[in-house]
Amino acid sequence: MVRTGGTKTTVILLLASLVLLCGSSVVRAQRRGDTSQGGGPGSTSEKIVPMEYDNAPFDITRERLSEAYGGHNIQAVYNTVRTSLQKAAQVSEAGQSRETIPLAWTQKDDSIFAFQVKPAEVAYDKHGQNIRVSCQVWSILTQGRPDRTKRGFRIAYVPRVDHTYTYTGSDGKKTEIEEVKFREYTVAFGNLGAFSVERHAEQAKGASAAGALDESLRSETIVARISAAKKEADRFKPNIRLLVLCRLAEPYVSSETVDVRGTPEKPGEYLAQHEYLHIRLLELWLYDAYAGKILMKIRPDNDKE
Repeated sequence: MVRTGGTKTTVILLLASLVLLCGSSVVRAQRRGDTSQGGGPGSTSEKIVPMEYDNAPFDITRERLSEAYGGHNIQAVYNTVRTSLQKAAQVSEAGQSRETIPLAWTQKDDSIFAFQVKPAEVAYDKHGQNIRVSCQVWSILTQGRPDRTKRGFRIAYVPRVDHTYTYTGSDGKKTEIEEVKFREYTVAFGNLGAFSVERHAEQAKGASAAGALDESLRSETIVARISAAKKEADRFKPNIRLLVLCRLAEPYVSSETVDVRGTPEKPGEYLAQHEYLHIRLLELWLYDAYAGKILMKIRPDNDKE
């Protein structure tokens, strides 16, 4: 049941114009060649055209997407939600009156968001005559520890520093220094179990100490299979994307920082900023991002909701 009044009302009211406010400037940025959105097109070997972000609420009843559909920009959504929460807190602390309005729109299509995920692997099974699409699921951090009640899809990865170099000391000893700094945006959810998909647990696999920290957050992969002939599969494979359809859920946003400084024996630095947008999954779509063709809609099982 949706409550009116209080901080939650203020937050949702501010969110009402979220997509429309941030959409146009984001689309312009994308047309200039911004490719920081994780899971989006960008490889020169793919025939995908530059991805276009959506600047309107998502209509979950649609049967086709536009060419190069990129969903909503999670960085813009995250920043707007965080700002909305801060403003709501300020209003509450100041004891100011709040305008209340009917909130029925929160149950309508204009409260639905769409975020694009690039699969970890897309392979063709010639025996089963299907395309096997595997998508990475990540563990979520809460107060520095994995939250076993939630998982997430990484939507955008923004690298800051990522390099390794070696220097030779006066004693002739070679020392390798690794610096890794990044910010990533993840949609976090707790209802993946409502969806009947193959789920394969993973074990962390990191080639380096810094890499292992991030790799340790790998939780599992989910797998979907799309029936297709070999010729059709070859056309779809480079551009298949997962579209995560969802509504925002409390606590809306959270952030975790992992900062590991080097030692004289092992110099280097690892700084990860994890930004989480909390959601409730509605549906998972697989689609051809080049043509906008929807290949599969995965809906939750009613008895698992």
